[in-house]
Amino acid sequence: MVILLLVVVAGCEPPVLVDHPLSDEKTARIDDELIGYWKQVDLDDEADTHPVPMAIGRSKTHPRLHEGVHTELADDGQVTVHRLRIPTTTQEVDVSRTPLRLITVAARDLNPDEREAKGYLVVRYEIQAGQRLKIFMMNSLAIAQAIESNKLAGVAKRTKPPADGSKPKTKYEEIRITANPAELRAFLKKTGTSCFEKKQTLEFQKIVTD
Repeated sequence: MVILLLVVVAGCEPPVLVDHPLSDEKTARIDDELIGYWKQVDLDDEADTHPVPMAIGRSKTHPRLHEGVHTELADDGQVTVHRLRIPTTTQEVDVSRTPLRLITVAARDLNPDEREAKGYLVVRYEIQAGQRLKIFMMNSLAIAQAIESNKLAGVAKRTKPPADGSKPKTKYEEIRITANPAELRAFLKKTGTSCFEKKQTLEFQKIVTD
């Protein structure tokens, strides 16, 4: 999942980073539906799945946290074990009876080579019929517009046009939410799913082991 998320955030616009985690080892809530083995589904070909499943369970050291574990086998035969802390939480919304289910991931945990990376990613997830896990990234343009219209505290740094007059590849160079957790929750309560991508960015199928 670590490597896959890195691919996800390398999209057209920069991913939204959050200065303050929405949940951590003290405030997270365990979601029993997440516990199990999950295989990634290829969104372009649902018959194709990632060959190595990811296990999500309860953290041994922090009882309020989930931990995701997956392995990677290099060409030289060496195996690497990746571990990812997964703080989950929920947020009630004004426009729906269904609360948002949210995960906060530290940017430094996404890439072992960038341990000094600052900030967090907040993603929304759904679990359909207990078997299908879908991950939705924050919508970079929607968040940038909210910041520019003073609906949300943050930084939306627009990309400077190249010296040769060509069109920039992205509208924004940086999108960062500086609001504290309470302020971000108030924003999410009003906006609900509208500040997240409509299409899932990652999808996983649960492996039944019984």
